Amino acid sequence: MSLAPLRVLVDVVELRGEWRNPKYVLAILAAGGGQSTTKPFAKSHATLGGGVQAMHALLGDARRGILLGAELRYEHKTSESTSEFELTTGASHGAALGLFLAGRLTAAYGGLFAEGQLGARARWISTTTSCCGTLRDDATVRDVAPMAGLNVGWLW
Repeated sequence: MSLAPLRVLVDVVELRGEWRNPKYVLAILAAGGGQSTTKPFAKSHATLGGGVQAMHALLGDARRGILLGAELRYEHKTSESTSEFELTTGASHGAALGLFLAGRLTAAYGGLFAEGQLGARARWISTTTSCCGTLRDDATVRDVAPMAGLNVGWLW
């Protein structure tokens, strides 16, 4: 079980549960969060998503080593902002498929571990925004973007 601490900085909690043997790791990802404020104007945003990862140890093993991984992820995000005269809303959903290298260190005694991931992902994102009840804009993004992650947790 692990937590992605960098995502907490953007008000999202991401948890990961994994199964592993000495050379392979399969993980399930679940993410969710959001924030709401009222001053100076009302604003809110929310995120919900999940995915899977598969990794193979190239050097070392699944507890300590360099791993090659692939990830498939889906996320849905919403936002709303209200000012004195207008209401702006937005929603996006998208999928990403990525390849990465991960470095994993596990404490010699106990299961505390840290893992860093660097790679690239192909993204397919669809976004809709609207303002003032009448203006609407739809967009679709297909691109390749860098991928970086940090996970800390406990291995049993």
